[in-house]
Amino acid sequence: MVDEETIEDIYAAQREELMELLRRLKASGDSLVIHGQPRLTWEDAASVLKKLKRGSGFSRREHSALTEAGFDLTNLFPGL
Repeated sequence: MVDEETIEDIYAAQREELMELLRRLKASGDSLVIHGQPRLTWEDAASVLKKLKRGSGFSRREHSALTEAGFDLTNLFPGL
């Protein structure tokens, strides 16, 4: 059985992984490509970073793309 602290550590690592991905996309000017389809542009990545900094929610498209990329946004950012 996994304890609460371990779960939070996993979410913290995933949050950092997502933030690093968004920063990398923004810096490189690349798009997030999933199954051969561009899902988020570098501009979208910059927008998501700003939203996270402000504590704002994701658009449906952003949420969908990041979920499809394997990020459980509901648990990574509860309340957004």
